[in-house]
Formats: sequence, C-alpha cells, structure tokens
Amino acid sequence: MKKSVQVLLVLLLASVVTLAGSKTLITSGGLNSVEIQNNWEAVGTVLGNLIDNQIEVTSTAAELNLMDGVTSSTAELNILDGVTATAAEINYLDIETLGTGVNTKAVVLDSGDDYTWPATGIFTYAVLNDATTTLGATALELNAVADLTARIVTLTGNTDITVALHEGRVILLGEVGGDAALAATLPEATGSGAIFHFIISVANTAEYEVQVKTNDIFDGSVTVIDGDLQTTINAVEDWTAADSDTVNYDSDGICGDVGDWFRAVDIASGIWAVSGQCRSDGDAYTTVWSADQT
Repeated sequence: MKKSVQVLLVLLLASVVTLAGSKTLITSGGLNSVEIQNNWEAVGTVLGNLIDNQIEVTSTAAELNLMDGVTSSTAELNILDGVTATAAEINYLDIETLGTGVNTKAVVLDSGDDYTWPATGIFTYAVLNDATTTLGATALELNAVADLTARIVTLTGNTDITVALHEGRVILLGEVGGDAALAATLPEATGSGAIFHFIISVANTAEYEVQVKTNDIFDGSVTVIDGDLQTTINAVEDWTAADSDTVNYDSDGICGDVGDWFRAVDIASGIWAVSGQCRSDGDAYTTVWSADQT
C-alpha cells in the first residue's frame, strides 16, 4: 500500500499524539515549528508502526481536529458500535418533558408510569387489553353505545341501514315534504342480534317502506288499531306471510301517521323477527306486508 510522507507529516503536524503516561509527543505549530518534546526515538516508533502496519492515513487536519476536546473513554465510544440510527432518528429521543406527548418524539412514560396524549393527536390501535380482557368492539360500535349525542337518527331519503350508524338508535322516518316515498333497506340478517327501531316523525302521503336484502324475510306481526274513537275500537294483528320482505306504512288510511313504529331484530341468517304498531282510520283494511325483494 502507498505510504504517503505528506500524509504522515500532516498527521504529526496537525494532531496531538499521546504516548503511555499521557506524555505529549508532538504538538502542532506549523511546518517550521514542530517541537519534539520527548525524543526522536519515540517519533521513529510512531512512524515505524504506521509503516509496518501499512496504514495510509487519509484524514485531513480539519478532520483530525474534530477529536480535539473529546473526553470519552474507549468503553464509552464502543457503546456506539453497531448503531445504525440517523441523527433524525436519535433526535426522536430529544424529549422536553417525560410523560407528555409531542409531535415527532418518542413515547416515554414519566416517573409515575403516566403519559399525556397530545390534545389533537389520534390514537390508533389494533388490540387493546387491560391485562384481563381484550377489547373486541370497534370505535363505531363504542360510539353507538356511548355517544349520547347521536341517539336519534333521522332519515329524509332512501337509506341503507347499517349496524355502525343505526343499530340500537331511534330511527325517525322523516321525509321532509311528507309527500315522497322513502325506503330504508336493512343489512343482511346473520343472527347478530342487531335491533333497528323505526318511528314515523313526519306523516307521508306517499309511503314509508322498511325492506330487507334480497334473500331475507320478515317473521312476525304489526298490530293495526282502528283509530276512530267514535265507533267500537278494533285491532288487527297483521301477520307476515312466508315470503314477506317489506313493510308498507303509507298514511293512506293504513298506518303512516306520526308515532307509528316498526322494529326489526336480526335473529338468524336470513330472518328478521319483526313487530310494530300503527293506526288505521277504520276503512277497509289491507295488509302492510308485501314481497317486493324476492
């Protein structure tokens, strides 16, 4: 390997070489002001070791001067052996206050094992566990149970009903003008136990329909009460047929008034257990059930 005398001179003139006993061998002072503080034999030993080991020093004086003032021991420097982190990655640990979340900084608990999440931060999880029970509910399912600000959902047009947005809530049938058909389509019945409760909030001269997906059926009844209190009050228990998949509240004498209600419970694959109550004006009765989806 090439032995560069110039490089060796740079090494000798630009750095401090320390021998055993912390005795300074050479100090820099320019090409014409090198002061030998021990003896030439020691200088020869240093140069000989460089040559014998065929080491070609390529560092500049400026690069060698970076070591000026370093007080770390060999053991302390060896801690960095194998570190592949970048400066940016190491700076993730530059935390101002332990236990307080900051953007682009690592999560570190304080001395009390506490951590304050940033006010505008979003916590995303795959699995939550309190050391005993794993949380199986999704965020939407938790909101459906705990979010009291959304207990009532109003439908003003045709809507696909979902567990996340409608299950366990009061679903108002409220077509704004009260003169246009509105259809609410339930999700597929799977035996989930989901319950959907519909109440008419705006009388509709057209029609409100609650219908199933193509292959599901309704099983149950709606109680239709004669609302003409000037005559004998009668009631009809209107049972579903084998293929009933749609209930019709049409406000044309048979149901459809404000307060009329209908409930569907997902009890098995393809089957909705249904019940309801509505008012009739006492005219000739027609069933509220139809088979529109088959």
